[in-house]
Amino acid sequence: MMPLENIRIADFTTMLAGAGVCRELADLGADVIKIEPIDGDSWRMLAGGFMGVNRGKRGIVIDLRKEEARSIAYKLIATCDMVVENSRPGIMKKLGMDYETVKKIKPDILYVSMPAFGSKGPDAERPGYDPLFQAMSGQMSGQGGPGKTPVFHKISRTTRWALCWAPSARLWPSSTSCAQDMDSLWRHPCCARPSPCSRATSSSIGE
Repeated sequence: MMPLENIRIADFTTMLAGAGVCRELADLGADVIKIEPIDGDSWRMLAGGFMGVNRGKRGIVIDLRKEEARSIAYKLIATCDMVVENSRPGIMKKLGMDYETVKKIKPDILYVSMPAFGSKGPDAERPGYDPLFQAMSGQMSGQGGPGKTPVFHKISRTTRWALCWAPSARLWPSSTSCAQDMDSLWRHPCCARPSPCSRATSSSIGE
C-alpha cells in the first residue's frame, strides 16, 4: 500500500511548481485529477516537460468560466481531500474555486495555494516563476560561486516545501474535522537561506 493511496487531489495547477507537487504526491499513491481549461495547460507547449510534471495523474477539461461547468468541478471537489492551485490571488475566486467557496462544499478540505508573491502585500498580484526568485534571492549565485555563472537549482524549492507541508496537514488528526488553508509563498524557500553572493544576482535578472 502506498502512503497516500487513500488521498484524492483536485489539481488546478499550471506550469511547473504546482504541477510538480501534485506529481510527487501521485508518486506516493494519491489519486490526482488534473483540471485544465479548454485551451489546456500552458506548459503543454513542451510535451516532454509537461509529461514530466504530470505523469501518474488523471485529467479532465472544464471551462470554469461557465456556471454549468463549475458544477462539475464542485461535484469532483466533494470527493477530494485536497485542492492545489498556483494562480495569482483573486483568480480562483473569480472562477468560483476559492477556499471560502470550496470549504462550503467539502468542510474538511485541505486547500493548498502557491501564489508567486503570497496572497497579501504589495507584490501579491505579480506573476512569477521559481528561476526569478532564485535569482532575486541570490540562490543561483550562491550555487554557482563567487565570480562564476549563476546556476539554477533543478528542483523547485517551492515544490519541496509544499510537498512536505501538504501531506503533513492532510494527515493531521482527523478529529479536528475542519478545513485548512495552506498558502505557500514562493519566495520564502529562497529567502530562508540568503546567499553571501546575493548582490551578484542583479546581472542574472537583467538589472
